[in-house]
Amino acid sequence: MPGVAGLGTPADQGKGGGNRQQAAWRELARHSGNPAVVRAVTLAETPLIRQAADASGGNEDSVMGGAGQVKSAEEWRAELSPEQYAVCRCSATEPPFSGKWYHHREAGTYVCVACRAKLFASEAKYDAGSGWPAFFQPLTRTSVTLHPDHGKGMRRTEIRCANCDSHLGHLFPDGPRPTGMRYCINSVALDFLPFG
Repeated sequence: MPGVAGLGTPADQGKGGGNRQQAAWRELARHSGNPAVVRAVTLAETPLIRQAADASGGNEDSVMGGAGQVKSAEEWRAELSPEQYAVCRCSATEPPFSGKWYHHREAGTYVCVACRAKLFASEAKYDAGSGWPAFFQPLTRTSVTLHPDHGKGMRRTEIRCANCDSHLGHLFPDGPRPTGMRYCINSVALDFLPFG
């Protein structure tokens, strides 16, 4: 099986790879039959938890930690598509420029595909040119949680749904005003509720 960018090969994952990446490979091989549908983000970054907390008007503790929904892997697999499961539950990443919501411009609210929690307002969405939907802030300080991510030899900040702990994407310090943040989110981790 060929390697997927950022995940390496299944054999590589046995050489110190994280359990979530190993689980992503298993799910891709088992369900989709095409592991190339998911790629990992390869940009390095400095952890941004404190900086994001300052930009959102909160503190580090206000954006960390989440209630989480307790479900078994089998329950999540039954509710999510193979691609959604790989991204949301195993921290995989969809290929750039492939997502349903990348060019989406309708007014409304983006929600977690796994639990329907409200995450981002359409007014905070912008075109970062990265290949994934980008937002300069979450809907509220408590919509998402931020976690240090030291996987794949990089230092990044992972974004998760505060309600169900699903992986959404990563945070980068190159966004527009007023926050200067780019919440880079996988389309497959989102659904959309239009206004009206």
